[in-house]
Amino acid sequence: MKLFTEKSAVTAAIFAFAALILAMTFQLRTDVGMVPRSVAILLMICSGVQLLTDLFPRLAERLSFLAGSGEGSLGGEGMVQEDGVGEFLHRWLFFGWIALFIGMVYLTSMMIAAPAALFIYLRFISQESWRMSLLYPLVMAVFIYLVFVLGFRLHYFM
Repeated sequence: MKLFTEKSAVTAAIFAFAALILAMTFQLRTDVGMVPRSVAILLMICSGVQLLTDLFPRLAERLSFLAGSGEGSLGGEGMVQEDGVGEFLHRWLFFGWIALFIGMVYLTSMMIAAPAALFIYLRFISQESWRMSLLYPLVMAVFIYLVFVLGFRLHYFM
């Protein structure tokens, strides 16, 4: 059994959060609680498998088909770790981006906040090209509008 690493702690926190969502939806009507319950169950399955493979290396070997293809995969033996200050600043930049997204959802709407946050992430944190940074948020906004606003008639996103 491996030590409980930072990655395992985050995975365990995600699992606990999903379990909390699942527990809180039991008192809701079936039609109201279906979406959060479904998301919580999927999140618990995915984070549970990840947590088990993090903690038990032999299980990870047996479930090797879940691992990435090698060069493009995240983590693993060949991963290069950033040193000290750069890694620290990158993490705080990411948490700041999350806080900005939550604030934008609160102050504006999901239809404005989600594409804006995705653009900020792609252009300034991930440093993608302008073309990709503009195209992905636009496609995502159209998708959210078509599926949730027109399809499900959920006007929360507006």
